[in-house]
Amino acid sequence: MSLLATPVWAQGLRAFPVDARRAQLEPADTGRVLLDGRAYALSPGAQIRDMANRIVMPVALVGPVLVRFQLDGQGYVHRIWVLTADEARLRTAADRR
Repeated sequence: MSLLATPVWAQGLRAFPVDARRAQLEPADTGRVLLDGRAYALSPGAQIRDMANRIVMPVALVGPVLVRFQLDGQGYVHRIWVLTADEARLRTAADRR
């Protein structure tokens, strides 16, 4: 095994789903968030993860923050990940939409 092959988790970067888009998040009314200025409702089982990958409540968000997010089949925000500085520098195919 090569010592030069460092796993992604060892670098502190999380693996996001390929459809997780990037946006600027601002908290909104209860049960809603603003992503790049557009209001979205949160799904009933929505999860928001902070930079340490801990699940946090929507009221704990102090915006604006850079995030990746994923919608469910109904168009509700289902997952949100607050990005670290290293994660924010990375671009994916989902960012070109």
